[in-house]
Amino acid sequence: MKIRVFFLFSFCLILLGSCKKDSLVTTVEEEQPPTPTIIIESIIQGLIMDRQGAPLEGASVTWGNAMIETDENGVFIIENLVNGEEAVLKVEKDGFFDAFQTILPIAGSTMKTRVQLTARILNASFPAQDGGEVTLNNGSKVNFQANAFMDQSGNLYQGQVNIFATYIDPSDPNVDEIMPGNLLAINTEEEQQTLQSFGMMNVELEADNGEPLQITAPATLRMAIPADRSMNAPGTIPLWYFDKASGFWKEEGSAELVNGEYVGEVSHFSFWNCDVPYDLVVLKGVFSADKFELTGRVRVTATDLNTQGVVGLAADGSFKGKVIANTPLLLELIDPYCGDVLYSVNLGSLSADANLGTINIDLTSDWVSLTGTLVNCDQEAVSDGVAIIQLNGQSYIVTAKEDGSLLAAFRPCGATSLAITGIDWEEQVRGSEQPFSVSPSLNVGEIKACGFTFTAQIKVTSPGFEDYIINNCTARVEPNDSIGNFYTLTSIDNQGGEDKVVYKYTFINWTNDINNPVWGMSLSLIHISEPTRP
Repeated sequence: MKIRVFFLFSFCLILLGSCKKDSLVTTVEEEQPPTPTIIIESIIQGLIMDRQGAPLEGASVTWGNAMIETDENGVFIIENLVNGEEAVLKVEKDGFFDAFQTILPIAGSTMKTRVQLTARILNASFPAQDGGEVTLNNGSKVNFQANAFMDQSGNLYQGQVNIFATYIDPSDPNVDEIMPGNLLAINTEEEQQTLQSFGMMNVELEADNGEPLQITAPATLRMAIPADRSMNAPGTIPLWYFDKASGFWKEEGSAELVNGEYVGEVSHFSFWNCDVPYDLVVLKGVFSADKFELTGRVRVTATDLNTQGVVGLAADGSFKGKVIANTPLLLELIDPYCGDVLYSVNLGSLSADANLGTINIDLTSDWVSLTGTLVNCDQEAVSDGVAIIQLNGQSYIVTAKEDGSLLAAFRPCGATSLAITGIDWEEQVRGSEQPFSVSPSLNVGEIKACGFTFTAQIKVTSPGFEDYIINNCTARVEPNDSIGNFYTLTSIDNQGGEDKVVYKYTFINWTNDINNPVWGMSLSLIHISEPTRP
């Protein structure tokens, strides 16, 4: 297994053979859960954009202990590293709020996702001793009490409080690319449910020096309700905060409907959501268009509740999501470029998990059937790569087949031109943007992934030491089959010529409890220098 990612570890370096369990002091970085015991192998291909659809270069995408940065096109690809039944992606970039996505991986499939980052703008500032109020972009408000702020050490904070906040509209057609998670939730009885949102907000508190702050006394939320949901708004609604480690919304408190807005108190700050919970079932299926890869989004609407969820298609057309049970559902395939409905069917009410099997899509004359080949600098076919199609201001990923062929089907939505960029992920090389005129049967010939290099790295972080970067590397993570709490990671630093360094990291979870781990780690290095062959 080859993984081209950063591996972040904030464990104390120790020698396992010379330490005692009760002497371990281990630091685990907040919001980065340790390696779980369940591994579902899947490839994730994604695009990171701003709210205007412009790609963001250098955004970091993290889950578990792995991280990778987006390239110039906002693209990231992580192979064979999806943890458990839900994979939590955390996306960070300076000047933007952190974003989180919870993906349900499909074993053996190439999953695809898109994330829109929201600009992080200062909304309000006031002295801690006075308290204050912040008004969000849709009129929602938060009221803070005086002398009710603390720093990260738990000390009373008395300086200036800076508030960064934004409202997330659940009726936004792209809300699935903006909001954290996917509306999967855990209620107070520890039951998994899915949610119907009546408004979300993200609130972050900072000191003047940039240190995060929290509150010591309840703050009051006033959440405005979208117009299309006001008629169905219940008088009392549960409040939910987003748990960044698990990727689930968690129930905490409630809010009352007062003059067209929900009013409630919260004891800490994160993402907050006013939602009605429902029982859920798993829905999956496959959309097929002969040999072509479809670009599209699957939307499931609970018609009686006026709420919906959206997931992307994998490269093979498969999809998987958790939907509201026991209520009429409408399934639609949505065109990603212009929002048209490509397929629609009423599913009725589902009381159990359902597999819809294969749904065939007929390619009519208003579709583009794109063919071509992804090649490297030596004109050889690239099997581990993608092509980025840019059409109508939107970017989408097409996965190269094993023989390098590109086969994609989409509707141009009135566009007369498009552009394609090739990326060779194996060699970490991308090409220049190539323009084409749109036609029903579009043969783009050879798309060259050649000209610009990018570098994958491993970064090891240890308390008290500077970060160590391993460049031009390959790596693999292997759980030990005989000991459930034992893991090894091996990486090879190819230093040029015949020189290389093999790094082997060994991890033990002393508690053998993945939810309450105590980690130890050892590191061994082997330097190999082989003579140059004639």
